[in-house]
Amino acid sequence: MRNIYTPSFRWTKRMMLLASLLIFALSISAYDFKSGELYYNITPHMGAYTVEVTYEHELSADNYDGLSYVTVPASVVHEGQEYAVTAVGQWAFRMCPSLIAVYLPSSIRTIGDEAFRDCQGLMGVDLPSSLRSIGSGAWYGCDAMSQLRLPKGLNYLGS
Repeated sequence: MRNIYTPSFRWTKRMMLLASLLIFALSISAYDFKSGELYYNITPHMGAYTVEVTYEHELSADNYDGLSYVTVPASVVHEGQEYAVTAVGQWAFRMCPSLIAVYLPSSIRTIGDEAFRDCQGLMGVDLPSSLRSIGSGAWYGCDAMSQLRLPKGLNYLGS
């Protein structure tokens, strides 16, 4: 019986594996849609027709490069459907050094883990009274932020 595992076969197999991993990695960093300057993921687990603010590329320092002031809308329209913006997702604004202030609507219920991590210029986030959960490390590395007023109805505050 002939050995089919020649060096060229192994090289081809490795290249196919590498291509598959690259395609998988690109699909992980995808967002569902962009509206205005912000990226969104549809979040069916959080309710019918809801979205969270997210990032364009995972682990990238230029997702919202140059953005200083952000006003998250209460709702966005995508393909004729209106979605309530109910969350700022994990890593949404991570590593945005130019970000200074963020205004969140009363529709926001959740801020994900490390949502604003390493936003060194961030001085303030207007937290709505509707906010119920703040993930771990949400403001880790936000050196310019001196204080933050937590809403009374907050049920969970991560480490």
